[in-house]
Amino acid sequence: MKNPKQTDFIRMRAAENKSLINIAGELDIDINEIMQWEKKLQPEIINMKAIEYDKIIESKDIGSIHRFNSLCDTYKRLHAELDKRDFTGLPTDKLYDIMNDAYALIEEIKSASK
Repeated sequence: MKNPKQTDFIRMRAAENKSLINIAGELDIDINEIMQWEKKLQPEIINMKAIEYDKIIESKDIGSIHRFNSLCDTYKRLHAELDKRDFTGLPTDKLYDIMNDAYALIEEIKSASK
């Protein structure tokens, strides 16, 4: 069972990204004990970091569905631009590279969501 200082430790380590030295000083706990907490509470630190990342992604509206939609829009625009090209000037190869990279990302995201 965690005590309140351990709960503070998890928050400071995961959400505030503070160093072990700073946390030890702020909580007035020996650095060796803090290092033991780091090992013992690692799964909870990882979980809290994941929650914090999800909060940021949600607040910025950049979740996987939004990103997928943006990639599809970009691919569509690149494809339309390629359709206009007569291939006489070159940087068309760069356009193909970008279009292929976008398509590969779309496929990767689609496969990951299955």
